[in-house]
Amino acid sequence: MARAGRPEATPVSGGYPPLAAVPGMPGRGPGMGAGPASRFGARVRPSDVRRTVRRIWAFFAGEQRRLTLIAFLIVAEAALGMAGPWLLGRAVDALSSIAGAATRASIKAAMSAPGPARALAAAAVALLAAYLGGALLSTFHGWIMAGVSQRMVRNVREGLFAKLQRLPLSFFDLRTHGDLMSRLSNDVDAVSVTVSQSAIQLMSSLVVVTGTLAIMLALNPLLTAASLVPVPLVLLLTSMISRRTRTLFKQQQDALGALNGHVEETVSGIQAVKAFGRERRCAEQFAGINERLRRVGTRAQIWTGFLMPMMNVIGNLAFTAVAVTGGVLAARGAVSVGVVATFIAYSRQFMRPLNEI
Repeated sequence: MARAGRPEATPVSGGYPPLAAVPGMPGRGPGMGAGPASRFGARVRPSDVRRTVRRIWAFFAGEQRRLTLIAFLIVAEAALGMAGPWLLGRAVDALSSIAGAATRASIKAAMSAPGPARALAAAAVALLAAYLGGALLSTFHGWIMAGVSQRMVRNVREGLFAKLQRLPLSFFDLRTHGDLMSRLSNDVDAVSVTVSQSAIQLMSSLVVVTGTLAIMLALNPLLTAASLVPVPLVLLLTSMISRRTRTLFKQQQDALGALNGHVEETVSGIQAVKAFGRERRCAEQFAGINERLRRVGTRAQIWTGFLMPMMNVIGNLAFTAVAVTGGVLAARGAVSVGVVATFIAYSRQFMRPLNEI
């Protein structure tokens, strides 16, 4: 039998991983018995990231084939997306050839020439096919990932609920019921969003950044250097904002757990509240917790909202650097106009995945 306050970490029936190491559970040291405000303990990140990832991966039992298929579809979608700017450059070069070989009076004849016209048509068709194919692949792997993430979340909820059945009464005496319910609902939903959306964005962004950088280096190293000028600003900005928002979103989850705990206790004990005339006091406590949640949530959203406008400014700096450098090189005949157009498109495509990462 488990000792009070430190239950044995026996495996949950059904093959789910043990949950004895969940932050805030008995046996985790600091934070035990401190109530809902310490539900995440003293840390924001896990002390052992590899172990945490392995434990999360254990909830994906039986999903390895689907995850492999999703990874393949993400890489294929990213490849089609990276092919778009290159095909756009080919189309611009074809148009430049037609415009350079024709006068205003003979533009119709130039358009009917087999070489440039054929290249322009091929580039346009390939560009359309790449964008349509990318959209279809994105829809397909999103549909598969939705099922995978929901089955994983089901396993997490079942494991958590089974763990609750084995905990001693002292654990429930030290924590509000609403906070525990928030773990089973809000926190698990956050895991679902991370798995179904953030993980896919991260994988796709890594592929796009790596592939785009390799293509740009193969086309022109000097224009690549111009495209990378704003990257240090991106890293500095996102690092500064993410450090701030990480703390604020942790406080938001803490306040949400406290609010759920207060509501659950008030509703379940409404007879005692009315019998002792504590209605006004409960309403004041609710207003205080709710105001704290509103204040922290507002600050978190404001800091998050700073990111995209600043990223747009930095993206425009990259656009300017590529346009100026490409214009000088094109005027000297070092590169074609199509290559400059390709780099302008790639500079836009390069900033977005950096932000997502």
